Amino acid sequence: MRHATALVVMALLGVSGAVVVNANNACDGDEPTIMVSPNVLVLSSDVACVTVHSNIPYGLLELDSLALNGVTPYLTKRDSLGHLVAKFRVDDIGSVVEPGRVTLTLTGTVKNGETLLEAADTITVRE
Repeated sequence: MRHATALVVMALLGVSGAVVVNANNACDGDEPTIMVSPNVLVLSSDVACVTVHSNIPYGLLELDSLALNGVTPYLTKRDSLGHLVAKFRVDDIGSVVEPGRVTLTLTGTVKNGETLLEAADTITVRE
């Protein structure tokens, strides 16, 4: 029984690890890229936040300059690769989007103070 439980746990860890790798791979490349989660945002659901994963080095940005369609994040952190992850309240995002296909654009200033960074992802918004 222990062996079967261990196999199930290892299988689950493998699946969750694949999700993390896929999320990071979705943001590979030299150009700033973001991936918004969830990719189908239901405004009436119990989901509390919208998470933006990126390939942008966390230390590169002036964090107080970050915005997603004008909405500032309530939390920023670095992922296991040192890339920016930003979280936004659904209520705040819901106030700037309409149902349908929506492009969300993350903007921010690079620490040199001169360069504006911009990256976008398209999601579906439902009531």
